Amino acid sequence: MKKENMYVPSGLKTRDGKDIMCYTAEFYVKNKAQIDRIIKKCEEILMEYDESEESENAQDNSNSSKENKNILKEDAEEYDKEIHINKKHDKLFKEILSDKREAIKFINYYLNLNLVEDEIEKYEKEFRIGKFNNIEADIVYKIKNKNAFILIEHQSSVDLKMAYRIRCYKNAIIEESVDKKKLREKNYRIPKVIAIVLYTGRREWQNLLISDIEEKIEEYIEPENEYTLVDSNKFSREELLEDTLMTSKAMLIEKSKNTEELYQNIEDVIKNQKEKNALNNIQLEKLVQYELAETKDEKMIKDFIEKIRNAKGEDEIMTNASRIINNEMRKQRKAGIEEGKAEGKAEGRAIGRIAGIKENQEKVIRRLKLMNLSTQQIAKAVELEIKEVEKILNEK
Repeated sequence: MKKENMYVPSGLKTRDGKDIMCYTAEFYVKNKAQIDRIIKKCEEILMEYDESEESENAQDNSNSSKENKNILKEDAEEYDKEIHINKKHDKLFKEILSDKREAIKFINYYLNLNLVEDEIEKYEKEFRIGKFNNIEADIVYKIKNKNAFILIEHQSSVDLKMAYRIRCYKNAIIEESVDKKKLREKNYRIPKVIAIVLYTGRREWQNLLISDIEEKIEEYIEPENEYTLVDSNKFSREELLEDTLMTSKAMLIEKSKNTEELYQNIEDVIKNQKEKNALNNIQLEKLVQYELAETKDEKMIKDFIEKIRNAKGEDEIMTNASRIINNEMRKQRKAGIEEGKAEGKAEGRAIGRIAGIKENQEKVIRRLKLMNLSTQQIAKAVELEIKEVEKILNEK
């Protein structure tokens, strides 16, 4: 099949205007049987790999047991500790990237896209790889009004067969979301799935390319493009501090070699985020609690949480103030319209709006004061003179 018949613009563009291509329905339908055989082979390779890993671990444990039971006990304890840490890391990064505000920054940064938060939604449907009933992708976002998905997979340990795993994940998402009724339509586009693997382990990342599958479709499988790898080991401390991604801050804190360095990294992250007016208090608090849980230092945890809550920048304060004002304005407009309808006149609507604004002005100002805004900040937000704001605040 000619290359021009295989690909069509997915509707997504990179930040510099380049089209991100997806497969045509014509290509997909014509090669569906071969694609299914490729996926089946990928699943078999994954199954063989996982079974061989389990067998090797069991054999190693058996040999260790014969040689020295004490060593086995120490190894087992170390292994259990590593598993516990990996699970904690997985939960942490999944928590961060489940926040749309953080996810969109992460996606745009590493995929060179220019999406906004309202353009993505969590894809909640469950899908699993063939025989692997206990394995599923970490996080999937659907791009609204586009037949496209972003798959984010976190790894705290090396997975040699990640390319095979991602290929199976992609296929599962396509199978779940493709509109089979439209497959015969000339302009129908097969869903585009873009994958990111976030690796935060200490060992060097290694990956086996999809090269041992005999049955291939020309250009269907492109091993180097199966996923974008974000490897925490490739970033310096300064680089992780400089951007505003919460994932970068988590990667930096994860690199801490001892408690002293851990505390210093957290201190630097709070300071850096404050300077950039990029504080996401909820996520940063969760990050601190996750990372300090092992220290069991309740006082230190409390001190850091206090610093975060007292470190709000001017921009964040004014953004929150604007949100409150806008909400009140919407209520006032609605009340004004209802009153106008009752009056049956246009001037009735205007009177209603004015009355609503006056009636709720005091309420808004007092709510902003509870957010610890200064009188000057409140006056700026509600567009009143400072004296007028002070008068309202001094009234009982």
